[in-house]
Amino acid sequence: MEHNNVFYHSVIALLSALAICGCFSQPNVTIPDNDIGYDSGTLRNVQRISDDGFGKTWVVASNDGVSLLYNEMTMENIHNKKETTVNATITNRVIYLRNAQVFAKTPTSVEVENSDKLIIGNDVVFAPEIDVISIPKGMSAQDAANIHLARFIKADASAPGVAAFYENGTNFIYSDAERGSRQLAKANVNNTSKTFITQNPVGQGDSYPSLRDGIIAFQTTINNQSRIIILREDGNSIKRNRQQSDGSIVTEDARQLNLGPGEQPSWHPTEDKVVFILDGNIMEMDIYATQQTQIYGISNREKQEGVSCGLPSFTADGKYILFLKRAKVTSYKQGKTEIPIHRTHLYRMNTDGSNITELTSGNLDITYYSASKDDKVFFISNAGNKTEIWSATITLGE
Repeated sequence: MEHNNVFYHSVIALLSALAICGCFSQPNVTIPDNDIGYDSGTLRNVQRISDDGFGKTWVVASNDGVSLLYNEMTMENIHNKKETTVNATITNRVIYLRNAQVFAKTPTSVEVENSDKLIIGNDVVFAPEIDVISIPKGMSAQDAANIHLARFIKADASAPGVAAFYENGTNFIYSDAERGSRQLAKANVNNTSKTFITQNPVGQGDSYPSLRDGIIAFQTTINNQSRIIILREDGNSIKRNRQQSDGSIVTEDARQLNLGPGEQPSWHPTEDKVVFILDGNIMEMDIYATQQTQIYGISNREKQEGVSCGLPSFTADGKYILFLKRAKVTSYKQGKTEIPIHRTHLYRMNTDGSNITELTSGNLDITYYSASKDDKVFFISNAGNKTEIWSATITLGE
């Protein structure tokens, strides 16, 4: 469950929340608590496609929207405990769904078992009215965390990181930590072999791969800063003209190029540019240029409140950008300290940052999503205090 920025350390659900307000368009459907709200004019065919009670940390759709990969987390030795700290055995598995509409899961060869520590008790919950010191039998730790019965005190650094499908829908790239530091590996849903993309990790925490035409864009950490790297899987070099500070132009010719600071890159479907996150803002960059363009920014006041964006991606036609936004919805007092409460939801905007629309709402979080062709989107939500996979169709309009 390794995440490299504040956005993903903050998407665990909080109990009491109000509807997000502000300048964004709001869903017009009145919904009960813990149910997903949406406007039928922008989101259709909303349905939950998993219901097994296991924790899920990411989901990735094949380009045609037929198949899914996702990470499933199970935990043992945590039920009916009275201690404040419990050692738990965590098993993370990358699961393959051959048919995204039929929940018949096939575990892949990517599986990691690790020990972790879990804290339970009212010393770690966010809402002061909670006074529960054990996790109910049969409830997963992830779901217990969603309703504030527990939280992790360290991340499971060995868990398989976010994947990306190849065009064939059976090969995939994911972030593997087998060698002690995360690096990208190639695997297949039908066999047990895996191949590391690079001989050694590029940085600390190679992750969030985005794949197009044999070129991989991903994030890593170099000198304590998240950077975006692109490389060709076949080992051939990439040429790029780069303007230096004195105005002169140099040509870079290497298997991998450093595009500069940023996180969570995602390719445009046809153009040689990526959209990504920098300091909570949504940015865009042509891979053959050096200028980063901000598409959507978070104000300093919002940043102080813990607001941030994550997972920007282009729609299949390249006309829109989808993203997650974590926003403050209310707060409460704990002594003299005001504790903010956030919710994370799915948004859509034009590629120039205009016409921002909130696609989901409610007293819940959308913690990860993946879009495919035909305007399909698959996402993980803790609606109903269960971390499950949902699907929907986005109405993009003209």
